[in-house]
Amino acid sequence: PSLSALIDLARQSAIPLVEDLGSGCLTDLSQAGIEGEPPVAASLHAGVDLVTFSGDKLLGGPQAGIIAGNPELVARVRRNPLFRALRVDKLTIAALSATLQEYLRGDEGAIPAVRMMRCTAEEIAARAAKFAQRLHEHGFSNVEVAAGRSLLGGGSTPMQSMETALVVIPPPSGMTASALERALRAHDPPVVARIESERVLLDLRTVPDTEGDTLLAAVMAIGASRGGGPDA
Repeated sequence: PSLSALIDLARQSAIPLVEDLGSGCLTDLSQAGIEGEPPVAASLHAGVDLVTFSGDKLLGGPQAGIIAGNPELVARVRRNPLFRALRVDKLTIAALSATLQEYLRGDEGAIPAVRMMRCTAEEIAARAAKFAQRLHEHGFSNVEVAAGRSLLGGGSTPMQSMETALVVIPPPSGMTASALERALRAHDPPVVARIESERVLLDLRTVPDTEGDTLLAAVMAIGASRGGGPDA
């Protein structure tokens, strides 16, 4: 049944309608290529009494669960004895509050997850090309940039993807892609990559501009431990 049909049925039966929105989309992300994620406000405006959604995932805050909607029903939830056992701690509330303040100020770009999702494939490709060039300058001549997809993952978007550009790093001679991926993950700080067709892939969509040097140092350190770059 459609949401409007459920709302009508709930009104006729005088019972609350609760909708689980999963990923907690607070803004329109369709321009970023993310489809099928209704904003929380749309459900509330349509007449849903309570919505539940995550504080992380598409919302971009800390891991938490949120119940919002009819003030009287929210108050009843808060009075339930289970609330004391399931409530989040003060640090989570502080982090969630800071995230929601960015939405209220209209500065959603200050939220890392939202900023990453809104980066275009062209912007990522430009960063990837510069990163690959820096690796070339340090002897990693086999590194290349290839078109790919960024997977959103989590909640109701496990298979949703976006166009991106990937830095492709072939493993050094005598080293498998799995071994290179493990070495990067064991580095301090860890680098989480993925493997495709025996190649290690880095998606700079998930790497802030301020951490480019850190990522470069990690890749170079792995190459040095093998006696040179991936061509060695």
